[in-house]
Amino acid sequence: MKNTYVSFFFLLVACVGLSAQDKNLTSDDSDITYEIRYWQNMSNAGSNAVMVDTMVYQGKDRSGFDYSSADCVSYYCKQEDNLIYSVLDKLETEREWTVKDFFIRQLDGTSVPFRTRQRQVYKIYVSDAANRNTGIGNYTLVSKEFGVICRWNADGEFFQLLRIDIVKQDKTIGEVDLLPLFERLYMTDIFSGK
Repeated sequence: MKNTYVSFFFLLVACVGLSAQDKNLTSDDSDITYEIRYWQNMSNAGSNAVMVDTMVYQGKDRSGFDYSSADCVSYYCKQEDNLIYSVLDKLETEREWTVKDFFIRQLDGTSVPFRTRQRQVYKIYVSDAANRNTGIGNYTLVSKEFGVICRWNADGEFFQLLRIDIVKQDKTIGEVDLLPLFERLYMTDIFSGK
């Protein structure tokens, strides 16, 4: 039985290594960024468990990211998040995109002070093309600096990003507590869309 676990471990390590190669990530870890992202389900009253995702991407480009595990809370949104990151630089000049079978619309945006700078945060709606005008889909708040920081849908799920730890070469190079950012965002109309 012990040999089975050891074999499974080595098989898992080999698969992760092949997966990284398939994503065109370099074998040099100096350019690989790991974002450990701490999410909380805000739709339930009371104390809710904090869930952890780890995003892996090359350099500063989140558009080609992957998750370190298929069991993370955000994995079901991976394709939509990748699409959002691919249009992130166009949010200031364009409002709608159709990519593959998905429809993406920028609904709103606001600027709030956070960590000595004004941060632009956008409200994005993503659905399949057939539901583009129904409101049935996923909503996100996204910023260029911190990526997707909040997500909710018509099913009543509401996840808020609490913190990001940024790791390169096995060293934590940044820790971002996002609660002060959300305090400022809740004072704006970005959630209500007024």
